[in-house]
Amino acid sequence: SSTTSGRGIIKIRFDDRERLVPLLVRSRLEETRLQVEAMQRGLGSIIPEQLMSLLTPEELEQKICGTRDIDVELLKRHTEYGPDVDPNAPHIRYLWKILREFSQHQLRRFVKFAYAQERLPSTDDGFNYPKIRMLVKSSRYASSSAGSSDGKQGGRRARQQDDALPHADTCFFNIEIPAYSSEEIMRQRLTTVVDMDWGMSGDDIGVDHTLTSMLSAPVGAAASSSSQQQRQQLSHRTRGSGIRTLGPQTPPRTPSRNNSN
Repeated sequence: SSTTSGRGIIKIRFDDRERLVPLLVRSRLEETRLQVEAMQRGLGSIIPEQLMSLLTPEELEQKICGTRDIDVELLKRHTEYGPDVDPNAPHIRYLWKILREFSQHQLRRFVKFAYAQERLPSTDDGFNYPKIRMLVKSSRYASSSAGSSDGKQGGRRARQQDDALPHADTCFFNIEIPAYSSEEIMRQRLTTVVDMDWGMSGDDIGVDHTLTSMLSAPVGAAASSSSQQQRQQLSHRTRGSGIRTLGPQTPPRTPSRNNSN
């Protein structure tokens, strides 16, 4: 075989392996040496290197990046609610019940949707300094019990909320949870959100009819294998300028993430 260098092509023979393999290994190990040394100097300017030597790599990662496990009860203690949100409302109780039942992978996906992060502080002090909190905002859709006493109008408002998906302001860790009429509907909508492939680019590469058909499916269908396949096909990003509708007649609404400051 042969390889190229600044001096042209160099032929390599099998007999050269004992001489070249150590050189290749050393090259790979040292190709980022300057960058690693710069990182070491920066970290050493904050934490004395003598103290860092007392930590294992795993302990150092946890202190810098936090734990990968999401503590739902810790998050709940550091959650605030908008002025029109009742922490004891049924849909808020549904939210915390479902989050407690989520796997760690689903919780990380939920936090990524709401905050563009996959980790949170592992202690109360970590949330307090600097101040980090999740804010649950009121739904942009009027509740079925608000406003007019007209039963038809109230029923339409309830359907609007059931057809909507959560909205997040990722820069501020704000999340808007519609007042879903049942735990099953909320579970389906939250599962849809955490299974999507969110990005921070703000690009909306489109929403296909798969999302429309999935949100229009009977409650509980999200647990079926066909719905799982549909969710796996959902890979889109939405611009944080509002809710896009999917069709001409009271369609399901796509989730939105506001990435702008």
